[in-house]
Amino acid sequence: MHQWNPEFIRRATTQKSEDRDFTEWHRGRQRYLVWAIQVEDSGWQQCLQQARLALGDILLPGEARCAHITLYAAGFACDESTRSLVE
Repeated sequence: MHQWNPEFIRRATTQKSEDRDFTEWHRGRQRYLVWAIQVEDSGWQQCLQQARLALGDILLPGEARCAHITLYAAGFACDESTRSLVE
């Protein structure tokens, strides 16, 4: 049986995931830059697949992203502060 995190249970509200384009967040910007490494370990892949199967009915449809570890979220490619990080 799954044990819920006590901090999560104490929260008065939660925010559900929505399957939509968050235009108010990306404001027409197309490219968001991150530094990430792909997880290619078979043990991790199997664990992630088991989690997807167990959570299948509550995951958003089509959310089968490549297994990865995000090292740094840099921001939108067109933003001045982000450009200075990647130039």
